[in-house]
Amino acid sequence: MGTRDISFTTPSVTVMPDSIVEQGYTVTISVYGLPLVSNASDLNVVLAASPTQVLTPSAIVSSVADGWTEFTVAAPAVGAAGTVSGTVGHTSNPSQNQTFSITYTAVPSAINVVPLTGYTTVTTQISLDLVGFYLSPTRTTSYYDPTSVQCSVSGVQVDTLSVSVKKQSSETRGDLSVVVLAPRAAEISAAADSSVASTQIFKCVSLGQQQAGTASFEFAYTLAPPVITLNTTSGSHNGGTAVSVSIENFNPVSSAEEFSVSVTSGDDTTTYITDKTLVYSKASDSTSSASTRFTIVTPKSNMGAVELRVASSTQSVSTQYLYADTSVTVPELVGLGSAAQSCVSNTSCALLATGGSSVNVTVTNFAFTDKSSVHLCMVGKRPQSRVSIEALLQLT
Repeated sequence: MGTRDISFTTPSVTVMPDSIVEQGYTVTISVYGLPLVSNASDLNVVLAASPTQVLTPSAIVSSVADGWTEFTVAAPAVGAAGTVSGTVGHTSNPSQNQTFSITYTAVPSAINVVPLTGYTTVTTQISLDLVGFYLSPTRTTSYYDPTSVQCSVSGVQVDTLSVSVKKQSSETRGDLSVVVLAPRAAEISAAADSSVASTQIFKCVSLGQQQAGTASFEFAYTLAPPVITLNTTSGSHNGGTAVSVSIENFNPVSSAEEFSVSVTSGDDTTTYITDKTLVYSKASDSTSSASTRFTIVTPKSNMGAVELRVASSTQSVSTQYLYADTSVTVPELVGLGSAAQSCVSNTSCALLATGGSSVNVTVTNFAFTDKSSVHLCMVGKRPQSRVSIEALLQLT
């Protein structure tokens, strides 16, 4: 039986990765058979893009004379997707240049972003579509690992909540439906705090496939409106009521002099409250909103609802406060039975000396309770005598 020689050939030039996004990417080129390469100037690398570009290697990884030489080089951006050829050789022998090719793919994009804005003080769930995105090889028909899509803002990685394939256009490319969680502004950087509105750029890449390109979109952080709460919403028209005021999303202040508090009645009369004390004022952080608390003592005012307004140099917030007659009075006494039990207005009653008289007593602004908790005494007699309460009714 005769014999014959069988030879195996090895590609003389390899490029990794051989497919990159048209924005450009750094690739590693390995070429066989060159003389020893000591530095980047020993190599002549040309990319036949339009226009033709001479590339300068960024690093020589290794080189063996007449063996393999490995180096890295930044493949530039091109105007459109497609395959671009190039040549590589040693500057000492340009006639022995070898060819290679790089496939450029279209830049992925982010569309249908909802919502486009969110408050600086809260996290916001954003849904979007990634078009022409690199598809994870670990996907299945029923599941796409959310961690395979990495989105970030200002270098801070955000949580990817869900990923699903909407359309597969090739083995490695397709359209994805993604939901991410935008962080509070304070989580992005110290400069992006709750008191400053800003527009941030979110970037999404396929895990471990940065060469496949980045899809980006803009998201606007807006100032959240302040929210005010009072520990009590009403008090005496005579003033003097201590009120604790809490405001969320209020820019931090260092003293009570940095904000004003006023009450405006229905006739547009405004009174500024000077008796106010700052309890605390905190900036927002990665887990909570900005919050401010202070106390005020209300001034006198006519009875009725007023607008209580808090204002700083940059923000204002208001709520309703009710001035009421809160004094406890006895407007009426009504004697029941014989003439000996007659009463004069709300001042006094003529009662039977032997006891057993019945009187209706009306009391305003008195907290309603059960009769066992209410005590009436005859103070004109010594010692004081407790009066028996037969019934307790709430009139209004």
